[in-house]
Amino acid sequence: MTRKNYAQELVRVRTQREIPDILRDLYVERRYSQQAIADALGVSRWQVNTWLATYGISRTDRAPLELEALA
Repeated sequence: MTRKNYAQELVRVRTQREIPDILRDLYVERRYSQQAIADALGVSRWQVNTWLATYGISRTDRAPLELEALA
């Protein structure tokens, strides 16, 4: 098992969710930073960045920022 596959399997076991689902939830819908996702999953920010590229998830996919929440 490669290191990449090991990290994915470790996250799957810990969360009981698939990587693309986690990324869409945290990065796209909740607008977490790559570092915040990495910290939550116990992997590097580089790994999160690689997964985002692998699954075709980009910054433009992110939900719009609600400015009312910031006021």
